[in-house]
Amino acid sequence: MITPKQARQNILNYAKPGESHFVPLKTATGFYLAEDVIAPHAHPLFDQSAMDGYAIRHEEANQYERLRVIGEIPAGVTSFPTMGPGNALRIFTGALMPSEADTVVIQEHVRRDGPWLHIEKLPDPGKNIRRKGEQIQKGSVALQVGTLIDSAAIGYLASIGIEEVAVFQTPAAGIITTGDEFLSPGEHPQPGKIFESNGQMLESLLQQAGYSSKRIICEDSLPKLTDTISQYARQFPVLFVTGGVSVGDYDYTLQALEAAGFEIIFHKINQKPGKPLLFAVRGECMAFGMPGNPRSVLSCYHHYALPALKKIAGATYPLSPSFRLPLTEPIENKSGKSLFLYATLSENGVTPTKSQGSHMLQSCVNAHAMIELEPEKSQFAAGDVVLVHLLPQ
Repeated sequence: MITPKQARQNILNYAKPGESHFVPLKTATGFYLAEDVIAPHAHPLFDQSAMDGYAIRHEEANQYERLRVIGEIPAGVTSFPTMGPGNALRIFTGALMPSEADTVVIQEHVRRDGPWLHIEKLPDPGKNIRRKGEQIQKGSVALQVGTLIDSAAIGYLASIGIEEVAVFQTPAAGIITTGDEFLSPGEHPQPGKIFESNGQMLESLLQQAGYSSKRIICEDSLPKLTDTISQYARQFPVLFVTGGVSVGDYDYTLQALEAAGFEIIFHKINQKPGKPLLFAVRGECMAFGMPGNPRSVLSCYHHYALPALKKIAGATYPLSPSFRLPLTEPIENKSGKSLFLYATLSENGVTPTKSQGSHMLQSCVNAHAMIELEPEKSQFAAGDVVLVHLLPQ
């Protein structure tokens, strides 16, 4: 069996960004840039005051006992008196700096006596001024391809006059839940039947990440599953087939994928939960054969599927942030496999949630991260530093 690291690298090798198109900046939140954005203007556009205060010549603050205030410059004003020797101008945050001034002294550090200005605390020369182009020069790369457009990016690009951007198309996914054991909507519980949850959970996970999906329940039939996979593979770049990836008499996922023309890249990973994960490709479509246990589905989605989806969406760095933190309590890993545990974070470190059975989801609710324990070690003490993968919130 391959390791989790090998599995994830194999998957990412097959994940390629999709097509690109231009969208208005105001609708670009959540997309990844498909082209570098070149600044059409400098930012700031001109030298401007960074504070409310007074525009002065720094050398005159020591030459004159006091300066005469001859006018003011509100933000947006471009016409104001010319500063002669010994003069100052009242200026406000964001206002155009007069060419004769080189420093702004903030209003808290002066005393006014009618038109006269007494400086009580003189800043260093050039202080409290935002210089033209200090954030970005005209013609420079403002944001690189692969950057996620979030609210800060929207504000930044708007500030340099960008009105539309080229972004990658977000992927859509097909979700096929296999099994004859699921209750129909509105049906009361009965022996041998269960409520379907994996498909609904995957649908919600994709929606949370900004991806659309279509979900169907397919009976445990090799011809029926093969036909459903073939249909969905023509519609979606990513497929999730939940259940049927083990070695039971009614586990048809592997056979159905092969019959539908998919190449099996790997089947089974040395990990717990999620050991039976299967990954296959057909042309531009990739398929994840997910285990049937809900916690296994959730873990495999976070660790393998989500990075692939983000790369297809155009992310340059699709992996979730990872770091090492101390455990707040001891843990055992006697499985001989990489062990993934949902956990919460605190100022003291990382704490695994309770009840980590592969069929249990309650302890995953509001988890902050996944702990990954290596298979070579079986005992972890409180204070031991472990690898932690941050979960999307």
